[in-house]
Amino acid sequence: MDITNAIMDQELGRSAFTVERLTYTRTAEGTTSRSVTHQAMGCVHPGTPEMIRLLPEEERHEEFIAIYTDFALLLGSDHGSTYTGPVKIIE
Repeated sequence: MDITNAIMDQELGRSAFTVERLTYTRTAEGTTSRSVTHQAMGCVHPGTPEMIRLLPEEERHEEFIAIYTDFALLLGSDHGSTYTGPVKIIE
């Protein structure tokens, strides 16, 4: 099921936001990092009480948002000598 039309609907709160991805590369000389920013579109809403109950107890006091987008929001990945950190929503 394609829900792109729903998450890109202006009436549902579609907005532009910036996503930052950090990539770390390990070499014999040390670790270097590189930051890349991307523009994304989607709906950003406050987390619902039902969503917050699913979080671990130590994270329930933090601010929580729900993001509905077709942009790939990754938690991070390790590819041997290269590690990509989780995405960070800048605005």
